[in-house]
Amino acid sequence: MERDRLGMWNGAGFRLRRDRQHERVAAVEGARDRARCFLVASSPAHPSRPSPLCYDATSGQVGACPGAPGGTGLVDNGDGTVTDNQTGLVWEKKTGTVGALVDCSTVTCSDPHVVNNTYQWCQDTTPTASVCDNAGPFSNNPPDGGAFFDFLARVNGTLCATSTCPGLGGHSDWRLPTLAELQTIVDLTAPGCGAGSPCIDPAFGATVPIAYWSSATLAGSPSHAWDVVFFSGSSANLNKTINLYVRAVRGGL
Repeated sequence: MERDRLGMWNGAGFRLRRDRQHERVAAVEGARDRARCFLVASSPAHPSRPSPLCYDATSGQVGACPGAPGGTGLVDNGDGTVTDNQTGLVWEKKTGTVGALVDCSTVTCSDPHVVNNTYQWCQDTTPTASVCDNAGPFSNNPPDGGAFFDFLARVNGTLCATSTCPGLGGHSDWRLPTLAELQTIVDLTAPGCGAGSPCIDPAFGATVPIAYWSSATLAGSPSHAWDVVFFSGSSANLNKTINLYVRAVRGGL
């Protein structure tokens, strides 16, 4: 594969927006072999997906993922959202066709649901620094990047392309998922999982088989946050200034 002038991968591989982050590319690719979410026996409530054991970035423990309130299957609500009856969480359904990465820190992404949109976890307006703008000793690299103040603002209807806009599905409490929540939608039985297609049920809409941000900061390293790589279902952590894909969720917690 060749690099373009911005350091993005061309072709079938994933892309990151700056050449200075080539080592981060290797980190994400390596995450395919460093699974931190261990998927075991099938769930009786949801036999189409293995039942995951999830890594809790806060406690550092591996255990059961968020509890299931009952019911089976995934429900397409017909309003751009999908309900997972195994966990009770409601997820954003992505739109469009997987293609070239869109860097939403440099262009306006008026439709937050487009699958190819990518966002920073923290704000980084100095391209050569790879450091959050608010990374001082007391700021702790806060969630002030486009994933929170652009993507979520548009999903929740507080940042509109027109004068008014409703929140997705009529709700305004959308957020980034925790690491454990994001791991629950990994489906190792999905067609093509591990062979180029995303490890997720097609009910969730288009999905790029690369890394998606969670809301969880890496304990002991506030410059990094956890992500889930949908090429393999594994989890990794990356510098918060990197542009990754996102999917909103509501409910739970």
